[in-house]
Amino acid sequence: MSVVKPLKIIGGGITTGSAAAPELQELHRNEYTAMIDETIRQFGLQPGSTLYATTGTVSTAAGGSVGTLTDTRKKAGAAGSDSTNFDTESETQDVQTETTNFVRVYSDSHNDLISDASAHFPVTAAIQAAKPEKLKGSGYSGASGYSYPLYRVGSGASVTLQPMTRSLMLDTFWLPAVKRMMIADTSNADTAGTFITTTTTTLSNHTSANTTGSALAAPSSSLAIFSNTKADVSAFASGDLPETLDQTTGTTNYYLQRRNASSTQGQMAAVVGIFTATGELRAIPHSVLGLQLREIARYGSTFGNTAHAVGSKKGRIRYRFISNSSGLGQSIIANATANDSDGNPLGVIRSTILDTAYNSSTYRTQLVSDDYRSQEVPAGSEATVTDMKFVINRE
Repeated sequence: MSVVKPLKIIGGGITTGSAAAPELQELHRNEYTAMIDETIRQFGLQPGSTLYATTGTVSTAAGGSVGTLTDTRKKAGAAGSDSTNFDTESETQDVQTETTNFVRVYSDSHNDLISDASAHFPVTAAIQAAKPEKLKGSGYSGASGYSYPLYRVGSGASVTLQPMTRSLMLDTFWLPAVKRMMIADTSNADTAGTFITTTTTTLSNHTSANTTGSALAAPSSSLAIFSNTKADVSAFASGDLPETLDQTTGTTNYYLQRRNASSTQGQMAAVVGIFTATGELRAIPHSVLGLQLREIARYGSTFGNTAHAVGSKKGRIRYRFISNSSGLGQSIIANATANDSDGNPLGVIRSTILDTAYNSSTYRTQLVSDDYRSQEVPAGSEATVTDMKFVINRE
């Protein structure tokens, strides 16, 4: 990982005319940390890798559906009826399993970024430390009007100043940011822009990830991404036969929520860049610097596995539902949440979705006049069918 130390202005003025050249200094540790904080905040304001909850099919650029969640419940078997005697338990149909598939969570990656040719600022001529007032040459572009922050190359008389490239920005700001996001608790602002499943329609410091159909807008009511339905064993245990085959109670709904980012930008140092219109060295306005960090966060979270981004350095964000109810699922979870070579976790289990069902049945009979009725109905205790983990990891 190539991490560089951005420079800040600590004295002097902008380098126009006879104005004094600014004094430059590398960021202190707390100032660098503040820029990582801002990178996370900017990602939270406009994530590059995001999820939607919808009953429609969102047109996506990366991956489509995150997975299928299956609800399982028991329902009564068909009732038996005889005019002379009860059907035996073996003659009566067993309880049946009813399943419902939920495909309501879709991934989407925002690729509305500036083109690769203009997203970074290659050096066309070295900036000599002795004469920092002008950058010779051209080749700088970008809507912000500023290069990425400058850093120092070399030492002594051979020192030059270089604008960071996109690759250096990813290594210096996005990778440390995404590593913090992996280990933070969901109550922490370090998880801004990431998702969690809940059993409540609202969650403090979070926003519903619902959409209506393929339109990316919140619906008027909350959309459950999964419903765990259960047989109403109390209703099945009493009442006249035949029982209605499918009777449910106590449904648990799950919802998708995204962690909010702070609306207030933190304090950052006067990081220096090149004012691209004139080639002057200037402090990058914090509003512009924030947008540069946002572009880097969005790019890194979306294209972390491409040659132009962080490659094997594991910066792309991915969400998955992984069953923990089998040995294979447990192995997948272990791999997704293992540590990288630097001891940083590649992912974390953010929340759990449970599919439960009653684990037994009972044989009931009832004589009505000369009608001998029998039926198998759900009974027993509630047991976990599938333990589904909602995992966020970087790859």
